[in-house]
Amino acid sequence: MNFPAYVPAAVRIHVLRLLPVLTSIIDTPRGETPRAVRQYFEEQNTTGAYYERRFRSFADEHLATIIDKWPFRRELELHKDCLIRLVEDERMREAYRR
Repeated sequence: MNFPAYVPAAVRIHVLRLLPVLTSIIDTPRGETPRAVRQYFEEQNTTGAYYERRFRSFADEHLATIIDKWPFRRELELHKDCLIRLVEDERMREAYRR
C-alpha cells in the first residue's frame, strides 16, 4: 500500500499490520476458518495472551478484536474500508497535522 507523505508512521504500521488479516478473513470462503485466524490462535496457544487478554499494544488488542469478529464479514468489510480511508482520504491530512 502506498501512503501519502502526511500519514504518520504509527498509522502506517497499524494499517499494514491489520489490513492483511482483514483481507484474509474477508476473502476466505464462508464455512472455512480463515488462515489468518488459524495462525493467530496457533500463536496465542503458545503465549496465552489472547485468552488472558494481555496485550502489548493497542495494535495487538485491535487485532484480537478483529479475530473475535471473524464470522461477521460485513462488519469486517466496513472496518477495512475505514482503515483504508484513514490513509487515503485527503481530509485526514488536516487531522494528522493537528
